[in-house]
Amino acid sequence: MKGSEVYKQLDDLLSFDEFSDFFEFTYIGNLPNKVEFRNTKVIPPIHGAELASELRKHHVYLTGSKNEPGGNHQNEGGLTGLPIIFLNSGCMPEYCSDFGIGMSSSKDLEGALKDMRLHYLSYREKMRKFPNNATNMVANYIKLFDHLNQIRESLLERRGPSRSSWKSCRLRLPL
Repeated sequence: MKGSEVYKQLDDLLSFDEFSDFFEFTYIGNLPNKVEFRNTKVIPPIHGAELASELRKHHVYLTGSKNEPGGNHQNEGGLTGLPIIFLNSGCMPEYCSDFGIGMSSSKDLEGALKDMRLHYLSYREKMRKFPNNATNMVANYIKLFDHLNQIRESLLERRGPSRSSWKSCRLRLPL
């Protein structure tokens, strides 16, 4: 679910001159078990300023994460100015749609790479407005919780009478 299928697909594409003449791939982090790359530079996990510095040496951020509930890795890439290629899965469209290219599956990677290459400068320009920094995200969370707090009573009314699991169980036991 962390993207190894997409990363392996890219590593395989880099076996062909059509891709290796224009692209390189650097993977940062621990490799999943049984995943081996032939055409990919692998860097052990790094964080903070060192990670930001390394990301800035590259041109595009690729995430193959599936069903990601709310990752931050795409934001790390985006905040360093990298356009993002991502799967249309989980939270990725919400965070990345206006800032890169979405794919339905790893089968779309070849087309996404070609599109990114053709339109790179316009994608790169859009990254200047990437909004998912800590300040904006915290403000949005606070706004969400304030809103939920304001409509709390109506939400509870829509749920109907609540019973704890223990109460429900106790009510079913013969006395």
